[in-house]
Amino acid sequence: MSGLTAEEIQRIPIEIHCSRLIDWLLDRRHFTIQQQQALVKIRSEITSNLTVNGKSNPWTDYSYCSSCDSIPSSLLRRLDKLRLLDYCSYLQSGETVELSSLRRQVSRISSQIQECYSRATEAEKRASEQRLLHEIKRKKLGLDGKETSSLREELINTSGSLRSQLNEIATDCAVLLPLISYFKTNYEINVLSHEKDKPLSLLEFVTENGNVSAHQYLTGETPPDATQEDDLVKVENEAVENEDIDWDIVDIENKEEESIDWGIETLDVSSENLSLEKSSVSVLECNETRQTLLNDLKELKCFALMRVYQLQGEIIDNINLTDIETGVDLITSILDRLNNEKMCHWLQLNSSPAYVERLVIDINAPLVQAERLKTSSQKARERASNLSIELNALKDKIDKWTEQCSFWREYVETEISKLYKNRPVYIING
Repeated sequence: MSGLTAEEIQRIPIEIHCSRLIDWLLDRRHFTIQQQQALVKIRSEITSNLTVNGKSNPWTDYSYCSSCDSIPSSLLRRLDKLRLLDYCSYLQSGETVELSSLRRQVSRISSQIQECYSRATEAEKRASEQRLLHEIKRKKLGLDGKETSSLREELINTSGSLRSQLNEIATDCAVLLPLISYFKTNYEINVLSHEKDKPLSLLEFVTENGNVSAHQYLTGETPPDATQEDDLVKVENEAVENEDIDWDIVDIENKEEESIDWGIETLDVSSENLSLEKSSVSVLECNETRQTLLNDLKELKCFALMRVYQLQGEIIDNINLTDIETGVDLITSILDRLNNEKMCHWLQLNSSPAYVERLVIDINAPLVQAERLKTSSQKARERASNLSIELNALKDKIDKWTEQCSFWREYVETEISKLYKNRPVYIING
């Protein structure tokens, strides 16, 4: 500082890092280590006195102790002599320890709150998607939700129109008769004469007879009138009532004459028994015949697509390109209607009434998941609310510590300035 006058030197501010404040005072011998140790003992006695009297405070500096009637005057006088060191000590620990720790906690909790709200928002979005998926599943099955009955009853009522839907498909198949005839003509020309199989036999049968029973297709005979399910149950119950009870008593005298039953079941797979089982099932309801019809439709479609590329506007055997393309579109429509999700479920319900329970669970699965996500969202928001309360409490603590540190800083800067002939003093953080 050579070349500066005393007045210029006096105007140069003194800057002290807050984290080095105590060391700065000790290095310049404003206080000794013995005085620092004495301050520790005084604080210990004050803390014990406050504990006995049921009082507590984050800091027990001179300003606080002077307002407590329980603190002996002798302790206050000893503390007053070390007031600068006392305030410096609290200022250093408040700025570098307490406030830093509180700010880190605020940052951490703020991040947790943001994460909770993000999880809640994501869960609500996914719950909305699941509810939409539930509505899509219902619409695919033709369930509008307007009925007051349960989902199970609504499914059963909706699937009751299966036979009429299949009959409509069979009626549409009749339009394919010219294309079938054209296929058979080409088949007979290009396939060897010894081939005995009849191509598209089931498809042709459906176009001519409609969605009749599978029994009629297998045997060529019209089955007797199918008995209603309720009547069948009634007959079975009457048969059970009139039937003698089998008490499973073995006739020992005739035991040797009976053949041994090894538990091996012999299946009768004759066409007669097979057709009887299908006497009440239509061609499009029976799994075997429906699959055969699907294969016939696919074969006819492949043939038609091939001929589309070959005809190129020609008219052959009273059929033109437009007729074939129309047939392809119709076959595609029929295949879609037979293979769509709604039809598959209806056929499954028709063949296995117990399937309705599985279908109800499948349809309601998105709703169950949506409820779980809703609960998760509520818990996340509740957690965020609790964290917000904790955050506000921490912010209150920060405000109190900041206010108190400002008081200590102002006092320390003023007292140190007095020691250096009122030079400006600044305690800086960092």
